[in-house]
Parts: sequence; C-alpha cells; structure tokens
Amino acid sequence: MSKTKFFKATSVAEAIGYLNQYRGQAKLLAGGTDIMVLMNQYEIPEETVFVGIEDIDELKQISLQEDGIHIGSAVTDTELIESDIVRSGAWALFIAASESASTQVRNRATIGGNVGTASPSGDVQAALIALNALAVVENEKGTRTIPVESIPVFVKKTSLGETDIIREFIVPSEKKTEGSCFVKMGKRKAMTISIVDVAAKITLTENKKKILAASVVAGACAPTVVHLKTYEEALKDIAVEEEIVGQLVAFAKEDVSPITDVRGSAWYRTEVIQTYAKRAVWGAIENACMKEGGIEDEKVWTGNR
Repeated sequence: MSKTKFFKATSVAEAIGYLNQYRGQAKLLAGGTDIMVLMNQYEIPEETVFVGIEDIDELKQISLQEDGIHIGSAVTDTELIESDIVRSGAWALFIAASESASTQVRNRATIGGNVGTASPSGDVQAALIALNALAVVENEKGTRTIPVESIPVFVKKTSLGETDIIREFIVPSEKKTEGSCFVKMGKRKAMTISIVDVAAKITLTENKKKILAASVVAGACAPTVVHLKTYEEALKDIAVEEEIVGQLVAFAKEDVSPITDVRGSAWYRTEVIQTYAKRAVWGAIENACMKEGGIEDEKVWTGNR
C-alpha cells in the first residue's frame, strides 16, 4: 500500500506549515506536469507528502504595479498567454508560455513549477531570467526577494530551502525603448523539449538607433539557463543594424557548455545557438521599435519564423 499523502492548502501560511511539519518529505504540487512524469517513472519516494497549492487565490493573481508585473506562482501558462498585462509588458514571457508544450499542458503547468523544476530547458524560466525578474520567496521565518537567476543552481537543483515557497514573481514592465523576444528549437512544433532556446531583452536609445543594454540568456546549453555575457557586452553601444547584430553573434557560443543527448550533440548546440541568439536579439529589437504603435499589432515578429 502506498504511503503517499496529500494535503490541499488553502493559504500560503498553511502550505508552509505542511512543508515544515513534513520537512524532507514534502513536495509542492500545483499543475503537476513534471511530478506526474516522475511518478509514472517511479522516481517519487512512496513516503512523499504532496502539498497542493493550485487553488490558493493569492498565488493566482496577475497585476501591474509600480515596480513591475506581479505574477503569482500558481498562474498557468494559459493564464500568462491570456493576460493583456503580460502581453503588453513582457513579450518574451508571453511567447515562452505560448511555445511551451501543448494546450492541455499549458492549462495545468504553472510559472512557479517551471522555475522550481530548474530544468535548463525551461522556456518560461529563461524568459524570466532574461527579463531580470525577481521571485518573492516565503518560509516560516519570513519573506525575501531574490533574482530568479539565483534559484537554479544545477540540473533539477535549486537554491530554495525545504520550507520555501515562491509566492510571486516581479517582472519589470517593458518601457517604450525596451523590447524582448523568445525563440526555441525543438524536434517538432509542439510538445517538444528545447534543443536550444534563447530569450533576450534589449534596451534602445530614445531614437531607437542604438543598443544601450542587452540581456540574452540561453537554455539547454549548460547545467542551468546562462547569460551569454560575451555577446551581451559586444552588443552594447552598437547601431541597430541587422548585419552588425549578425556579425557579433559568434560571441554567443563563448558562454555555453552544452552536452550531447538524444535531442542533439554538444557541437550542434554550439553551432545553432548563434542563429537563435541573433533571432532572439533581432526579435527584441523589432519588438522595441514597434512599441509606439502598440504591442497588440499582430505584425510583431515572435522570432520563430
């Protein structure tokens, strides 16, 4: 007989109480799209205590506040896609959620789960890191705010403690001179894990003729999502010209350390990261250049053409 237990929390405080009571045994459960796979593969110990948080209302909110877009950790990919706030102020996140898995999975998978799983190929996670998002984390001792980038430390390993729960994410809303984009490469167009994915956020000058700053991150190319720091530095202060962006993209492979697996070889990932880094950056530039006309314009390029 299975020794697995399940408790449905009605508040963050109650969820933390369960995590503390069953310290070392408890796992948070929201969408369950990753946990169910592990259960089917018999990789979850029988003594596991699941703490359900998917119906906690305070974790399901999306709002625009002075410091950015606040997104509860139990918000699903579908809810991200349907949010005008996310679509208008965090384009890369909107695209990443849209490109994830299938409709059925997007209806269940949560933003907190994508970050908490810490897969190096996590689409939503990459977008959050490129957008310099913060995570509000709570446990029995209080609340702290940390960069999302600091959460994944290795493949499927995080810096979060046993009783930590991510309450929400704070994503800086894009200004008129800023744009972002997300692109991925998989073996098919749906229900695919990234061979390579890249998210980018670009800040332009007021006249949108020059790049002031770049945040470019790659997934599935290292044990965690990584900043392409050499490429980011090379992009600073250059003119907004596609040819120049393309010439500099060779720097993108300097900061990756991919593996060879069933989806692609290390050599292949190192080569294609250059193409996808350019697409993400140029897509972010086009996104920024169209801000005056409104992000709802369907001509905005997602970068996946």
